[in-house]
Amino acid sequence: DEDKEEEFKQNYEEYNDLMQMCMELHGILIKLYRVKIEKFIINNIAPFFYKSIMRASSSEFEILYCVCFFDDLLEFGSQEVFNKAFPEIAKKFLSLTENQESDDIIQSIGYGFGVFAMKADKAAFAPFKSSILQFIAKTVSASDAFSEEKAVSTECVVGALGKVGLYQYDSNDGVSQEALVKFVELLPLKNEPEEAQNVHRLILKEILNKNQVLVSQGAEFQHKLEQAIGRIKETFNKNPELEILDDEGALLLQSVLGSSS
Repeated sequence: DEDKEEEFKQNYEEYNDLMQMCMELHGILIKLYRVKIEKFIINNIAPFFYKSIMRASSSEFEILYCVCFFDDLLEFGSQEVFNKAFPEIAKKFLSLTENQESDDIIQSIGYGFGVFAMKADKAAFAPFKSSILQFIAKTVSASDAFSEEKAVSTECVVGALGKVGLYQYDSNDGVSQEALVKFVELLPLKNEPEEAQNVHRLILKEILNKNQVLVSQGAEFQHKLEQAIGRIKETFNKNPELEILDDEGALLLQSVLGSSS
């Protein structure tokens, strides 16, 4: 009846609120106090989110909170935990991309793929690389990829593209160079300050550190990279309200420009 339906809705909303709070608190704690609380999280909190993400009947919000939970756990948790959890979570994330209509879930999965690219060794990442790049290509090439509604989500996926290109590069696979070129062509990111700042810091640091993947590319790529740095500079100077660089990023940009002059 109507009373039971209303009670269910209220309880369900409270459940979602609790799940969201747990996810957000976990992200803060695992980042700040990993050594002290990682074991507790693995034994007492992770199983709940694991069951939820694997359950076919989970709602869109439940899936989103679970994806965010595992993004944080695999990014800020120990390498040992990452190595154990990564293969199964990567498979699940890929399955969730199929016919996925939620931009928030796509954004969070895209972020997770970037984490996987940075923390997985190449042998572990290899079975997922092609499928991840296919998802990225489909996302960034959609006709409405950079529309007002989808730009934030898409740019998070662009960040993942860069991390795959930089940290999972294989000169023999035929797709790594294409991924790296596409990433550089899509810079700068403009629609979500935190993601833009993180990605721009990353590429600027790798340039200054003479990342061998970047250094080994030919003249055409080097020209595209210079153009990307120029666009980052122009956007930062002309549109400060976009906040595409934080203070550290601005200093890194100055160093990159100084080293190339």
